[in-house]
Amino acid sequence: MKGNTMRTQRLTFCLLGLAALASLAGCAAPKSNGKGMMFGCDGSGAGAVIKWGPSARRGLTKAGYQGLFGPFRWQTGLGVAADHASSVAYKRAMAGKLAERIAQHREEFPNDPVYIGGLSAGCAVVIYALEELPDGVSVDQVFLLSSSVSADYDLTAALRHVRGRLFATTSPHDAVLRDLVTVVGTADREASGSAISGMKGFVPPAGAGDNVRALYRAKVVNIPWRPEFANYGNRGGHTDVVAEDFVAKYLAPLVVPANQ
Repeated sequence: MKGNTMRTQRLTFCLLGLAALASLAGCAAPKSNGKGMMFGCDGSGAGAVIKWGPSARRGLTKAGYQGLFGPFRWQTGLGVAADHASSVAYKRAMAGKLAERIAQHREEFPNDPVYIGGLSAGCAVVIYALEELPDGVSVDQVFLLSSSVSADYDLTAALRHVRGRLFATTSPHDAVLRDLVTVVGTADREASGSAISGMKGFVPPAGAGDNVRALYRAKVVNIPWRPEFANYGNRGGHTDVVAEDFVAKYLAPLVVPANQ
C-alpha cells in the first residue's frame, strides 16, 4: 500500500509539473499583445546555426517596436544553394502555409497591425504568401530586403493585399546578387541576368497598363543604397540590410509610428 501511495504521489507531481510547463509555454508565446505582429522569412540557408533575422528584430525593438515577431521557416534544410534553387512549386507550398497563419491572425485579432518581411530568396515566399491571402485579408506594410526576385516580377496580385506600402531595398554593391544570382537565376526561377529587384528595384512588368503603373506608384517604394547607410552597418552587401543599427535608423520608422 505504501509503495502504491508513493507511486501515486510521484505521478501526481509529474502531471502537475507538466501542466505547469504547458502553462509557462503558453505564456511565453502570446499570439498578440495589441502592438502588432511582424511575420518574417529569413534568407536561404538560415536555420539552427545561421540566422540573419534576429539582428533585424533587435533593430526594430531598439527603435521602439513593441509588437511580436513571427519567424516563418520556409527553408529546405539542405543549405543555401538548395533553398535558393528550390522550385516555385515548393516556395508556393510554403507560402500557402504562411498565408494561412496571416489570415488566422487577422481573423483572431482584426485590429492588430500586421507586417511581413523577407530577406533575399525569402522575399519570393513573402510575395507568394501575399498572393495566396484570401479576398479581404491584407497586411499593413511589406519589407523586401536584398530581394533575389526578378525586378519585373508582376506584383499586382500581391499589392492588392497590402494596405500601406511595399518597401524594397536595393544595392549595386550586392556581390551575392551581382555575381551569383545573375548566373544561377532568381529565386522565382527566372534567368534574368542583372534584372534583379535587389539591385535595380521592382518595376512594372512589360506591357503594364496605366492601372498597374498607378498601383506601383502608390504602393512600391524602392530604397536605393546610399553612402550614409555605411555609418549604420549597411555597406551595400547582401545581408547588410539587416544590420541592427541600419534597421533601427532607416526601416523601423516605417513601422514604429503605427505602434505608438
